[in-house]
Amino acid sequence: MKNSYSKGVFLWLLLCLGILPKQSQAQQFDPAAYYEIVSSTGLVLDNQDSEVEGTKIFLNNRIPGRISQVWMIKNMWGITYQLITPLSEKSIDCGGLLKEGPVIQKNTSGMEEQCWWIKPAGENTFTLTNRISKMNLGYPDAGLPGEPVFQLTADSTLENQVWTFRKSDVKIDFEKIFGGSDNDWEDETIYAVNKEPGHATYVPFPSVESLKSSPDYRKAWERPNSSRYQLLNGNWKFNWVKQPSERPVDFYKPGYDVSDWKEIPVPSNWEMHGYGTAIYTNVTYPHRNLPPYIRPRHTQLSMSLIRLVPIVGTSQSHKIGRGMRSLSTSTGCTVLCIYG
Repeated sequence: MKNSYSKGVFLWLLLCLGILPKQSQAQQFDPAAYYEIVSSTGLVLDNQDSEVEGTKIFLNNRIPGRISQVWMIKNMWGITYQLITPLSEKSIDCGGLLKEGPVIQKNTSGMEEQCWWIKPAGENTFTLTNRISKMNLGYPDAGLPGEPVFQLTADSTLENQVWTFRKSDVKIDFEKIFGGSDNDWEDETIYAVNKEPGHATYVPFPSVESLKSSPDYRKAWERPNSSRYQLLNGNWKFNWVKQPSERPVDFYKPGYDVSDWKEIPVPSNWEMHGYGTAIYTNVTYPHRNLPPYIRPRHTQLSMSLIRLVPIVGTSQSHKIGRGMRSLSTSTGCTVLCIYG
């Protein structure tokens, strides 16, 4: 009894070894190649150069080099494949129908509607069965040029449901088809010219417990409450610093204020508080400008006054050891102060 069982298992293994290589060899497709999918009448699948979503697939006479008649065969898993047109990278789709009807092309997504089982139906012939509808790719009429391709109730004995795959030597010049440009604004791969890498600010906490107790832990829009975080918003005193040749005689006298500026709230716009005029415009803001001897000269940028710290935006500071790091969220500038 034991010997009979062992012989049965051995014969079953030999049968598998004899069948599986033939199946796998028949279903091997080069993912980098293009194929013509040929009907039993000698016509090929053609999307008629359409790039439109939902376009039907048709039978057509073979035209050498025609891109709409070649397909990429992408393996998903096992005997499951996608049939993709290189013209628009859309896939042949059953349209979600569970009954007989025309197939269409849709944006490639890997959905079951676009998955086809490719199974041998004879010598170098195959059936293409949709994974979701369980119907075969075929044509309901005589199979003449210009007729749409359908999914039909599966029957591998019918000639209108069997296909052959013919590897094509067509060369596709995508640059010629879709065009190209040397302009940066027409190149979708260029999106960060003279732009800092994306980043997010963060607030350090001394412990996990203090992090969880901060108001912004549950509500991100709340202001953080950390012993290592100090908001620098408030009233600040600013001065404009001029080159020595432009300074008044009494500039170095004790208590002399070159700008005569008052305290300015941060964040805010100092020009809207009546201090200074932007060097990039001659417009007079709601308040009159400073006197000529401390006003920046528009024609000589070297004479322009220098802003010491950012005005518009929020400033933060983080304690680091014996120092304090100040960060402006408007300019990204960081100032490091070390204690004595």
